[in-house]
Amino acid sequence: MSEYNEQRAAFDKAVKTFDGNNSFAAARALLLSGEKTVSFNRKIIEKNIDSSWLTEIEKDLPHLDTVIRNPRNTIKEVEEIVPIAMSRKITVESIKHL
Repeated sequence: MSEYNEQRAAFDKAVKTFDGNNSFAAARALLLSGEKTVSFNRKIIEKNIDSSWLTEIEKDLPHLDTVIRNPRNTIKEVEEIVPIAMSRKITVESIKHL
């Protein structure tokens, strides 16, 4: 027997096991009454991505690595006490000082 005939016989045997099932019979009838062609669609999408931002990040990576490995340097905040009328910015620390 050819491979097709073997597969067809196995399919027919499987179909006979569902003979009493009304849902299977309805689904099989729909499949058999439908269009019997198959088509495959293949879409190729090509995107052009600007990679200049990637080169900028790669250029700065050694500096970021240095900061992450040596976090010893911190921003120092220098406070100067001035009269409240002369101040330009009032912070929480200014209010605490008052």
